[in-house]
This record gives sequence, structure tokens and C-alpha cells, in this order.
Amino acid sequence: MAEPTPSPQPAASLSTSAAKTATQAVASGAAKVVAWKTVTLATAAALGLGGGGYYMNRDMHARAQLTETEQKASALEDRAKKSELASENLRGELEQSKAEAQKASAMSVQLEKARAELSKAHDVADAEKKALEKKLADQQLQMEKLKATTGTTGEDAKLEEELKKKLADKDVLISRLKDQLKVTVASPMTAADHVTAIALFNEKNPQPQVVTARFGPRAGRAELATHMRLATSQFITAVAAMSDGSFWSTRQEVIVTLAACLEG
Repeated sequence: MAEPTPSPQPAASLSTSAAKTATQAVASGAAKVVAWKTVTLATAAALGLGGGGYYMNRDMHARAQLTETEQKASALEDRAKKSELASENLRGELEQSKAEAQKASAMSVQLEKARAELSKAHDVADAEKKALEKKLADQQLQMEKLKATTGTTGEDAKLEEELKKKLADKDVLISRLKDQLKVTVASPMTAADHVTAIALFNEKNPQPQVVTARFGPRAGRAELATHMRLATSQFITAVAAMSDGSFWSTRQEVIVTLAACLEG
């Protein structure tokens, strides 16, 4: 006997069944998620962390460490800046010290040069002084030899006597003794009253001033004898400066037969 075949269900009934199955699956997954969250929160509460407190505490701790690190880095940066500034100051002082040392070295070199020049000048002065002393000694020796060989003749003594007579009437006298021009000033030659200088001048030579001689009380006599070359016949003027500030003068004509002092 044939078994009866089930009659097929309508399509609408199948769709409703599938929707119910899907709804049940979704509800089951959502329940699991809610349960997992509930367990997680319960565990955090049991650990004393509250709702997400563990992560919050860890984040705050990390932020505190970061802030501390930043502060240390800032302090180190400030120290580095101060060290750099101190280094710059030291460099500036070192450069200044080098400049001062160079200046001192240059001054030392100049001082050594000045000392060398001064020593050289002293040597030259000593050499010139020795040469002059030798020249004066030679001239003195020649004068002594000349006096010893010539002596005083009767003519010289006569000229000296005539000079003394003329000087009795005049304060300043120009005379000629042998081949010399002689100037004599009447003065006691004491500390209070004496001749300080005698100067000779000419009229027509290229150089008008011939000679100036200085005197003091210890000279004993105010006399000047000298040689001169004249361009032509002219007047010779003698001026005597006295210790009281006054000046005495006289002039004498000299006849020249052969010119001996010409310009050019």
C-alpha cells in the first residue's frame, strides 16, 4: 500500500521560519557581548579599578613621566645655554688677553729699540766728547809750544801798554794784536759786576755775526781775541753784555787790501 506523501508547505511559511532563526542568532550574539562587558566591568570593579580605571591610571602615570622628562630636558637646555654663554665670555676674555699680550709685546719691542738707540746715542756722544777733548788738548799743546817758541817780544809788550792806555778812557776797545782782532772790556770781573758775553759783528760779510764768547767772574779778564776773514773794508762792532743787564758797544773800521770772504 503506498505511503502517503506530505503535502508541500507554502513559500510564505518558509520565509517566516528563516527570519525567526536569524533573529534568534542575533539575540544570542548580543547577549554574549553584553555578558562579556558585564564580566569585564565586574572584574575591573573587583580589582578596584572601576570602569576603565587601570588604563586611566597608566595613562596618567605615563603623562607624569613625560612631563618630568620634559622638565629635565628644559633644565638641561637652560644649563647648556648658560654653559655656552659662559664659554663665549671666556672666549672674549681670551681674545682680549691675546690682544693685550700682543700690545705688550709690541711695546716691549719698541722699548728695546729705544734702549738700543739711546745706547747708540750715548756711544756717539762719548766718542764725540773724547774727540773734542783730544782736539782741545792738541790745541792747548800747540799753544803752549807756540808760546814757548815765540815768547813775548818788545813789540808785543808795547802794544799791550798802548792798549791799557786806550782802555783807561773807554769801556770797550777793539784793537789789533799781530794778526788777531782783540776786544777788551773794562770790568772788575767780580760776582756782582762782570761781563757775561762779548759778541762781534761785521757789516758786509755773508754772515754778519762773527763770534760770541761767554764769560764768568772767574775769567779774571774780559778779553776776546779771534781771527776773521773779511770781504772788504768795513766796520767791526763789538757788543758786551754785563751782569746787571746792560750792554756796552763800540765799533772799529778795518781796512782790507785783499778780499778773503766772498759769497758763492
